[in-house]
Amino acid sequence: MLVYDIFTKVGYRADMRKTCNLTPLAIAAAMQASAAFASDESPASFDLSATVTAVSDYRYRGVSLSDRDPALQASVDLEHQSGVYASLWASSIAETGGAHAEVDATLGYQREFGLIDVEVGAVAYLYPDGANLSSYELFSKVGASFGPARIGVGAAYAPQQPHLGGDDNLYLSGEIRSALPGTPFSIGASIGHEGGVFAGATGRKWDWGLSADWSKGPYTIGIAYADTDVRRAFDATRNARAGVVISASLTF
Repeated sequence: MLVYDIFTKVGYRADMRKTCNLTPLAIAAAMQASAAFASDESPASFDLSATVTAVSDYRYRGVSLSDRDPALQASVDLEHQSGVYASLWASSIAETGGAHAEVDATLGYQREFGLIDVEVGAVAYLYPDGANLSSYELFSKVGASFGPARIGVGAAYAPQQPHLGGDDNLYLSGEIRSALPGTPFSIGASIGHEGGVFAGATGRKWDWGLSADWSKGPYTIGIAYADTDVRRAFDATRNARAGVVISASLTF
């Protein structure tokens, strides 16, 4: 979720960002409350899973947050049969403001209505040992399935937060993904537009990508192409330029 290092030099420094109301203490309290609630429910009411992933480059909204170097990632997801879920996701990142890792804490709700699926929630982007790097967003997603294909749109909004310099951020996205019937492969395409404090020196950014995945049981291997329209004059680190990402993951 961090913005490009080059924006440090033009006033869009990521360390202006800091978690507002969603602090690590609040997250811990929420997880304890979830655990207490789980003790009153039958084990079948919850689904717990974990995933570990290795990527050749950690890209977020088209931009490399690992300085185009490999990254290790892991997640733990707890979902209730009602559709409420909580997750923790972590990744190594390029050193920024003293932080070497990103931890995303998400609380959300998802439900299917026939061929339509809806998801809403909030995510806190936390950076251990980082100085004023953390922030939070509210998000919503709507998707529709057509046979093996799914089309989805989403919006993520970061309200004004004290360290964001009085600005907010809005990210709009669209994607299409489809399994290839009779094979373990799937393909996808995505596009997004960002406006606000996280979008860089111009305050506006487009990103897009293509991907292909192979899945067999708990294993997934993927390859993706990512790019943005950030001009080279604003991208001295080259982290917003086109790149190919190879990934391998294992889900428990």
